[in-house]
This record gives sequence, structure tokens and C-alpha cells, in this order.
Amino acid sequence: MQIHYCPPMPAHQTLSPEPQFSKVSYAVKRATFGREGVRSMDGLAFEDYTRCHARVSKLNCGRGFPPAWVNSNRQCAEVIARQMLKRAGFREPPAGKSPTEQLQLAQSVLMKERKPRLEQLLKSLACEYTNLKRENPHAEKLKMLRREIQIVDSQLLILSRAPAVYAMLIYYYWRLAWNGLQTARVLHIQYEHCRILIMRVKRTAKELGFD
Repeated sequence: MQIHYCPPMPAHQTLSPEPQFSKVSYAVKRATFGREGVRSMDGLAFEDYTRCHARVSKLNCGRGFPPAWVNSNRQCAEVIARQMLKRAGFREPPAGKSPTEQLQLAQSVLMKERKPRLEQLLKSLACEYTNLKRENPHAEKLKMLRREIQIVDSQLLILSRAPAVYAMLIYYYWRLAWNGLQTARVLHIQYEHCRILIMRVKRTAKELGFD
């Protein structure tokens, strides 16, 4: 008489099967069953746990509850549109334009006027850094120049995708309650630049009367 092994179903239909006990090695591993019994044993066993690396990420609970406007898509769009207009140099929003039209207007101005200035500034800082490092590799000013180059490079990097960066910033920092370092990593920008963006968004939301 042949014995057919019927493994239990996974906990969720879209997830991989749960680890199962194997009679071969008496360890929790991911087993593949066939008519002849256990066909293959790959996965994690108890002895593998000592070599695993565990990383614990806690939510930043010191900020308290997020403001109400971050849970409203309409208010978030207004904050992002106003912030983009401020970056483009508009003191007051153009009348009769929706947030989408305001974003398009601000983006066109930024790409036409701000991008060449940032590229020129980055080139100037890079030349100054290179010349100073060649003359004095241990100069104290090198550290300051490196930080300025990183910030300008981050600004130039996100210039073409600034609305998406602001939307992701609001989602990860406020809705998911991530800290600034985690948010900066997922946005692929420097931590100092992320803190600047957070403060600017807070100020813009306050100017719009969103608490």
C-alpha cells in the first residue's frame, strides 16, 4: 500500500507555502512532496536561524497623530501644487487654475529656469571641491562642500519628478509614520534634503490653513 503525503494548504493563496515539518531531518523546512514521499528539502531549518540577520524597524511614535490633511487626497494635491508654485517663484497661485494645471505650470517654469542654474551651481561647487582637495586634502571646508554638492545634486535629481517626490514624502512620512531617515532612503535623496522638504511641506500646509 502506497502512502500519499497531502501537505496543508498555505495560509494565503497568493503567498508561498508555509514551512512544514519533515520526517527526514526533523527540522522546519520547505518540503516538496510527491507520490514517493518527500522529494526535495530546501528552505530554512532550525539550525539556520543562528546565521540569519534580523532587523527591527520601529515606527516613530514621538510625532503623535498625523495632521488631518494628509488623509485627504484633495488637500494633499493642494499642498503639493502650492509647494511646487513656491519652488517656481510664484508668490500667489494663479487664479482659475486647478491643482493639476498649477503643477504643470510650475514644472515647466522649473525645468526652463531653475534646472540650468542648478547645473551651473553644481559644476562650480565640483570645481571648487576638486581644486581645494588637490591643494589641501585635509581642509575643513571639504566637508562643507561635500554636503552642499550632495544637496544640490539631490535637488537636480528630483527636479523632473518633484510632484511624485512630494506625494511619496507625504505618504511615507505621515501616513505610514516612517522617520526621516527611512523616508529619505525610499526617496533616494539625502537625509538633510528630506528634512528640508518636510519643513517646507509643513509650512505650506499651515499657510493653506490645514492643521
